[in-house]
Amino acid sequence: MVTSALNRNLKRNRSFLALILSMVLLPGFLTLSSADENSAAGPLDIDGNGKYDALTDGILLLRGMFGLTDTVLINGALASDATYTTGVEIASEIDGLGDSIDIDGNGTADALTDGLVILRYLFGLRDDVLINGVIASNATLSDASDISAKIESLMTKIQQPALSSAIITSDAFKATGSDYLNLPLAYTCDGVNGGTSPALSWSGTSSRTTHLGLTMHSVNSDGSATFQFSMFNIPSTVTSLAEGDFSIGTVAEGDMTSEEIAAAGGIAYAAPCAAGAGLETLYVFTLYELDAALELTSSATHSDLQTALNKLSISSVPMTTRRIRFDAASLASNLHVPQNGTFNCAEKTAHFNQYSVMHSSISCNESTNQFTVVSHIADGLKTARSDQQLQVGISSWIGRLSLPSQSGSTMRLTPSYLSETSNNISCDGTGVLGFSVDGQVILPYYKQSNNAGIGDTCGPSDGEDYAGRDTVVLGEVDQCYGHSPNGEGYHLHGAPICLMDVHDPSKPVAYMTDGIPLYYGEAGGTIEDTLHAQSARSVTDTNFGAGLYEHLNFSPSDVKDGSNPLNECNAYDINGDGAVSGYAYYSTKDAPYSIGCFMGEVLASGTNAPAANTKLLVERNGWSGQSVGQAINVDVMANYSGSFNGKTYNITEVMPGSSNVPSFLTANTMAQVLWRILDSDDTGYDSSTTCFEFRYRANKSITGNDETEIVCAEKPVGDATLDFTPFGN
Repeated sequence: MVTSALNRNLKRNRSFLALILSMVLLPGFLTLSSADENSAAGPLDIDGNGKYDALTDGILLLRGMFGLTDTVLINGALASDATYTTGVEIASEIDGLGDSIDIDGNGTADALTDGLVILRYLFGLRDDVLINGVIASNATLSDASDISAKIESLMTKIQQPALSSAIITSDAFKATGSDYLNLPLAYTCDGVNGGTSPALSWSGTSSRTTHLGLTMHSVNSDGSATFQFSMFNIPSTVTSLAEGDFSIGTVAEGDMTSEEIAAAGGIAYAAPCAAGAGLETLYVFTLYELDAALELTSSATHSDLQTALNKLSISSVPMTTRRIRFDAASLASNLHVPQNGTFNCAEKTAHFNQYSVMHSSISCNESTNQFTVVSHIADGLKTARSDQQLQVGISSWIGRLSLPSQSGSTMRLTPSYLSETSNNISCDGTGVLGFSVDGQVILPYYKQSNNAGIGDTCGPSDGEDYAGRDTVVLGEVDQCYGHSPNGEGYHLHGAPICLMDVHDPSKPVAYMTDGIPLYYGEAGGTIEDTLHAQSARSVTDTNFGAGLYEHLNFSPSDVKDGSNPLNECNAYDINGDGAVSGYAYYSTKDAPYSIGCFMGEVLASGTNAPAANTKLLVERNGWSGQSVGQAINVDVMANYSGSFNGKTYNITEVMPGSSNVPSFLTANTMAQVLWRILDSDDTGYDSSTTCFEFRYRANKSITGNDETEIVCAEKPVGDATLDFTPFGN
């Protein structure tokens, strides 16, 4: 939503306003502007006298935008025939303008840009002299004629400011804690099949709105705009845009050829495709509210539509996103590849702070060579979309649920590199390998087994065949390579692939406990062609990463051409000199997925990772006849929030097939497990801990035969953790 532009905290005195006026007034431009005698004044008639005057309305507006109030706001600036004569009345008129005075369309109404350009216009300045030096660098309107048209719309049309509280959202966008949402990969030219348009939704539009406009544009380095799509005459009753679907209104197709539209899947969407190495580009989605349909057709260009929207919209609401991209040329030149594998406290902290919303604390101790992160939840940064829902895609399910659970890890700050690979990973498959930058613990890819390798440590030369214990091959992890352990939390058995929809490929996706960073190289897709799948003769239909990332390859060029391949640990010898310059790890599509051994010395065994899984006092029983913890043959289909009996539950849906059906389920019939945190008015509530109600439903269509149980946690789950679940505040 457009930031309120009145900046009340920026109190300025009269001498400063005098300075501003000296910036505005140029020789030869002292023509005053007023309303036409045959037309009523519009919203820029601040003092309500039916005329526009730079020395009254213009000065009042600029003072208000600088935060002046009361008598300081109006002294010497009211017309003799003003209707509004008090500071309170004038401030109300200015406040009522809302986002309509965001003249340059950058999402913020600012005194030093929008305020000054309005004042210049009222003084009679036109063309380039109107806009020189007063247009924001990220403006969507930068042409003098467009700016003039926007100001004129506030002078020629009588209307009360729209009572709008509209917002734009998307279930596909992830809030990382930065100033902007990150535009997901799927909607850029690097997405599958060249990218498609994103799913969007909106709410809070004005009751005066009859039609809507919706646009997406890139903010170029020179401040100009390149439009990805423009849509108009959307009925005001419509509240969402489906991914890849432009059927809700009329699309301006005048800037694309029929061949370009066909190549984009039949819609007029020009997927953003920034050129350069690590270029950060802003992408703005704008919702326009209108009180009448626009008289345009689909042959309209972006410019045609923008002119109409700027003149006729009663409100506009932007949502700004960003994307960092390396184009093909920069990838081929290895401009995304690290020069060494060592990062200091500030650099490593910055890598985790890309996802600051996830972390409750980050600490770094150079004297002990330790770096510690504690995160609010173990789930990492996911979305509500089906392709990132927890546990969805598992085909061999142990019945565990992803309860709200804190996560954390301690790792080396500076690696101490080993000269060769060794067997130095835990044989039981539960040893912590590392921690993703969005807060997920990474464990070895193989499941726990009593028949492990030689001794307590396993690795590339221990003689053990891990293919039969590969959690990925066996279908025991979800689309993001994760599942819930016996502690009812969540962890990964591969690289954090689902982070790549928003991640900068030149930054680590994780750090391993030996302090060496893990980067995204390759990952995802179905695994029937991998060596482990062939060896184990076990195939899963799970499309890891939901098919969104398997076409990507951010590996160094000498890894791609085979001249400097990854070793058995998935380590890349950065400069070809081994431990001298050090290593970086890269993810792979086949085992070990993240790393197969450590190329650096790990922390002492007594160093505990600060995880806090939500462990229950007793094991859940599950359905009658079920042994929670033992795998059953069902496909986990969905994991979402829903209502039942007036309460909000987290719901996991599972579907058994036609064979090997568990005795407590029915073939080809969707079953559900529901759980919620007990409220203070529930029977069984215990204020000293956190208690959960579980409901087991063998047929989702039959709600009267649920088996239920209440189980409490060993200790209370913190509020900060609960705030990252559907059951938070």
